[in-house]
Amino acid sequence: MGGGGLMGRRGPAPTPRKIKLLKGTFRRDRAPTKIPEPPKGAKAPSWLNTAAKVEWTRMAPWLEDQGLLTKADVAAFATYCDLYATVQEYRRLCRKVGASVSIREGYRNVLMKAITAMKQYLALFGLSPADRERIGVDPTGGGAPDSQRDRVEDFLFGHSNKRQA
Repeated sequence: MGGGGLMGRRGPAPTPRKIKLLKGTFRRDRAPTKIPEPPKGAKAPSWLNTAAKVEWTRMAPWLEDQGLLTKADVAAFATYCDLYATVQEYRRLCRKVGASVSIREGYRNVLMKAITAMKQYLALFGLSPADRERIGVDPTGGGAPDSQRDRVEDFLFGHSNKRQA
């Protein structure tokens, strides 16, 4: 049998060019000369439930502005949004029925598995705190214009941290 079978690639997934540029580790001599640029304008799939669509609406504009969400990324981002909705649903259920019932009925187990899967999808889009730290993003926006800084703070903290003069 030849070595070019259907086995998956070994090792960590390659780091996207945008991430390398932000980290300062991009090397033109090691980069492919042509990279496909998927079209922008990703739309939420109709199968997402209400909670998942709310998350899509909250996060998609920021990701598109960063160049991290395109039409090619719809399935992965929709999966993240669906997992986000699942986590919300099972958190509510666990709170409602209490710890012992949640554990006995397996609700807590479903919640923890959904959180673990959601973390993996967060990483794909650089949305976890650890991924932002690796990239070296300044959560206050550094020297970004006020409107951009406010959008970043809204994204990271859920509100704008307007400083009082």
